[in-house]
Amino acid sequence: MGHNVTIAYFAQHQAEELNPRNDVLATVDEVATGDIRKRLRTLLGCFLFSGDDVFKKVSVLSGGEKSRLALAKMLLQPSNLLVMDEPTNHLDVRSKGVLQDALAEYEGSFVIVSHDRDFLDPLVTKVVEFRLGSIKTYLGNVSEFIDAKKREKETSDAVAAISENSGRSQMTEKERKRLEAEERQRLYKKTRPLQEAVNTIERELEALEKEKTSIERTMTDPEFYKDGEKVKLVSARYKELKDLVTDAYFRWNERTKELDVVRASMETKERKQ
Repeated sequence: MGHNVTIAYFAQHQAEELNPRNDVLATVDEVATGDIRKRLRTLLGCFLFSGDDVFKKVSVLSGGEKSRLALAKMLLQPSNLLVMDEPTNHLDVRSKGVLQDALAEYEGSFVIVSHDRDFLDPLVTKVVEFRLGSIKTYLGNVSEFIDAKKREKETSDAVAAISENSGRSQMTEKERKRLEAEERQRLYKKTRPLQEAVNTIERELEALEKEKTSIERTMTDPEFYKDGEKVKLVSARYKELKDLVTDAYFRWNERTKELDVVRASMETKERKQ
């Protein structure tokens, strides 16, 4: 911990910790201090709560609305370091823009764990990679980090190729071409199942997100909360869906990285020709 660091933490399920009996305005008022309390409705307007929306009970808010409210509440608490774990999980495009604007105006520092590159790129100035028991820092946003990784791999491949070619110096041209053709074929065969795995996970994600969105719409209906047993069952399924979505994104990311590595190897082999 640095000197005088005050942390505010936003977890993936932060919205679930909001008091369902409070309304939107009361939720932020309980943490606001000083003159900002006079401008709470203006602040809530920035998070897309306008007019009578500020008097809605937390219990009837959609998943996206609860996430926006939890973010607004967090940003009202005095801190100079935000730690955010997947803050955009339940936000639509417009809500993500609101959060981007808020973070751009934030005077402290923030650490964000997220798979959402479009959200991260305009904000991030440093990427930290944890790999093979080591930590490495890259200056720049996520896209620049990915470009840097590609350049590192190209350099590594070039060094390996030089070493490989020195060992094949006595190899005939016919033998070399045969081996390279076999390697390309091996890589092509490896690509197909990986691409199929990625496609399968994407279809799975689409179905999960569709069901999750449907439940969120159901939760916006006040009538829904009159049946306690139904609320319990649907809430449990909603929590399960969020965990499934997180797991699916992780698997999609892993398979995509494997596919990128294989394709990069194929491109390197083709350039050698």
